[in-house]
Amino acid sequence: MSRVSLTQEEKNTLVENLRALRNSRHPGRGGGRKTAKEFGVVPQQWSHWESGKRTPNNSHLKRIADFFGVAPEDLIRPGRFGPTAAPDEPPQRRDLEKGILELMQVFGALSRMQTEVLSGAGDGAKLSAILRDILRYAKFVIAEAGESDPRPLADGTPAGNGKP
Repeated sequence: MSRVSLTQEEKNTLVENLRALRNSRHPGRGGGRKTAKEFGVVPQQWSHWESGKRTPNNSHLKRIADFFGVAPEDLIRPGRFGPTAAPDEPPQRRDLEKGILELMQVFGALSRMQTEVLSGAGDGAKLSAILRDILRYAKFVIAEAGESDPRPLADGTPAGNGKP
């Protein structure tokens, strides 16, 4: 397998992005182990990538991008994943691309949480928080796209920004 030639800055960014993407899928303790298992590598290999001890080869970088549903080049772009704003910052300050990415991550988390809640093992309050995030990001994406929809969203607010 061919090795990727990255600058030290790109390697540091890759480490940060891998950690942020993994946390979006499996936050907290044991998340790396779960992600490694789903991805199909031993936990030590994932840990080495996430800690920067080793750099994934080209083939693994492509698989990682596919696994998280992102473009391979985004793995080495700073600020692409993880927290992009303070919790109180209005979503209108985020650019459309980041809003869509965050929405995709929230939907993935929602799907996993829904399964847990329905099986009786999940936290209903956490699921409600995710649903609020989805609503917030959906409003942002609709407004940025300039869509107009006469139907209100679940919380009763208009969905579109009024543009035809």
